[in-house]
Order: sequence, then structure tokens, then C-alpha cells
Amino acid sequence: MPTYRVEFASTKVTKDLDKIAPKQRQQIVSALETLREYPNVPGCRKLRGYRDIYRLRSGDYRIAFEVKQTRELIVILLIKHRKEIYQKLSTIV
Repeated sequence: MPTYRVEFASTKVTKDLDKIAPKQRQQIVSALETLREYPNVPGCRKLRGYRDIYRLRSGDYRIAFEVKQTRELIVILLIKHRKEIYQKLSTIV
């Protein structure tokens, strides 16, 4: 199985990641590393109402992403607290 590249959709995603507390940030980075190896990691779900957008749980945070199979690419759309992610996701998609 190939290793996928992980890219952030915008610099805002990087800034949001930097604002997260170090312990949770490390959990998220670890989840992203696992996602690179296994895009269909357990706990990963396709979001209803969105075309080809998935979410991965990491503690109280959610990672919304798209998988581009042909390019072996994972595009991280959002990293937000579970209370915020679905509201923010509806504004960017």
C-alpha cells in the first residue's frame, strides 16, 4: 500500500493547528501520520451530505479531509474542536 502525501487546504488549517494545546496537537499529528499510511484508518467516517469528505476523531478534535486516490493525496480541510467543526465545514464546502 502506498504512502499518501498530506497537504493542508490553506494556511488557516496550519494556524488552527498551532493554536491547539501541545498535548492535543501531538495526538492530532500522530493521527495524521497514521492517516498517511492507512487512509481508511478505523474511526474514519465519510460525512453525510458532503461529497468525498471524511472525518477522523482525535480526542475532542475532528479532522475533516478529502482523499484523492489517483494522486495518492490527502487534503486536510479543517482541524477543529468537535463542537465547531460541522458549522465551519458547511461554510467552506
